[in-house]
Amino acid sequence: MGSSRKRKAKVRSEPELSVNKSMYISLPEFLQAQSEGYMPLHKHPDVKVCVKKIADLVSSMPIYQMQNAGSIGNVRLVDKLSRKIDIDPNPYLTRKTLIYKCVEELLLYGNSFLLPAHDREGLLQELRPMESRAVSLYPLDDGGYKVKIGNIDFDSDEIINFVNNPCYDRPWQGKSYRVQLSDVLRNIKQSNDIKSDFYTKHYRPGLIFFFNGDSDAFSSEAERDKTFEKWVKTKPGQPYTFPEGLISVEKFQNMSLSDIAINESVQLDKRFIAALIGVPAFFLGIGEYNEKEYNNFIDTTIRPIAEILQQELTKKLLIASDRFFKFNINSLKAFDMDSRLSSMYEGKAMGVFNADEVRVVAGYEPTGLPEMTEYTMLENYIPVKDANKQKKLLQGGDKNGNADS
Repeated sequence: MGSSRKRKAKVRSEPELSVNKSMYISLPEFLQAQSEGYMPLHKHPDVKVCVKKIADLVSSMPIYQMQNAGSIGNVRLVDKLSRKIDIDPNPYLTRKTLIYKCVEELLLYGNSFLLPAHDREGLLQELRPMESRAVSLYPLDDGGYKVKIGNIDFDSDEIINFVNNPCYDRPWQGKSYRVQLSDVLRNIKQSNDIKSDFYTKHYRPGLIFFFNGDSDAFSSEAERDKTFEKWVKTKPGQPYTFPEGLISVEKFQNMSLSDIAINESVQLDKRFIAALIGVPAFFLGIGEYNEKEYNNFIDTTIRPIAEILQQELTKKLLIASDRFFKFNINSLKAFDMDSRLSSMYEGKAMGVFNADEVRVVAGYEPTGLPEMTEYTMLENYIPVKDANKQKKLLQGGDKNGNADS
């Protein structure tokens, strides 16, 4: 792991984490939360669905260590450091679990922190996740910041700090979507309460019973219940039976949820949540799946979050200026297999892909054979390096198309 950041050995105790769960809230917000019920972002079902989907997708991408190799472009490096980042960044967590946790915190709180642990030689040993609410950030006069975890202070370059939705005056500190979503989440909660009450507390059958009798017999609730119990109440599945002429029944149409536009209002609120967090509305059950919309979601939401992670990892863990970390974003794209293979075949004919790369896309293991890893082109699939030796391009060749010696 020679490319990992080396540091001078520091002797100090482990930070004592004391999670600060306090949060500033104004008096009107506090009174409103007390009267209407406060639900944190991570407990709201719709927000959980959006955050879970994004965290699951980002954490599913492999992380490559790349190197700029000059004229041949970027090449992937496979060494101890690349395995550490992509497979086992922590003794107790895999890359999938660690990145999932980071992305979830990033979306819910605006920041996520990792503490790199190095050995005596300064080589990376593990990435320790820090509870974001246990980390405090303090601004410096030069525009930078200090980090305090528990009872220990750190320089900003000692902590991996992922930032989402940065504050305009403190770009190293992120913000959650609590303020933007507070009204919408409250509206959805009220709508759900109305729907629940509509089918339970305030439900009324669409029947009216008219009884022929003395009005005094219905002057009290007890008398009305007694009459209803005697003539109308039945066991489940049994029809109403009573003497002809004693009772008449009329049916009327109850007010439905459509009449009070609850469903339309909830759909609008769900669309707002999806748009703010950056997921397609069909993740929340609004509309149908659309492949183009999904791929646009990968490019406009997943890719920027991957950029946040890979740039911070590169900045804090790598010394060599020609190396960087990269998430394999294309692994998440949704493509029709036929069209994807067709484009791969065309790329192979142009010398862009080799036969083994086409096999991988088709779901088969690469062979590793020299003739399968060679880049060929044109209808006769000659090697790319020999493309300029075609007899139709050679000038002054013999009758067989061979160049003159």
